[in-house]
Amino acid sequence: MTAPTPPNRGTIFTGEFWTETADRAVKSAAAALVAKVGDNALGLYDLGWDLAWKLVVAYTIISVAFSVMSAPVHRRGTASLL
Repeated sequence: MTAPTPPNRGTIFTGEFWTETADRAVKSAAAALVAKVGDNALGLYDLGWDLAWKLVVAYTIISVAFSVMSAPVHRRGTASLL
């Protein structure tokens, strides 16, 4: 007799999931840097680079958190919400 297979609840323990998560996190960090460079070019805000790097880290953490929260939604086991 074999043990019952647990239901697929959208595992985050796959290489595909973490590859997708890293892709999203890198894009979010890049977006934060592009926003800072654009800010420098346009002179809209007086944000220093110290704050810009904190924003990059925050965007990256938020992106990873969103990916983990998306794991059990729609395409289970992926970082995709939609």
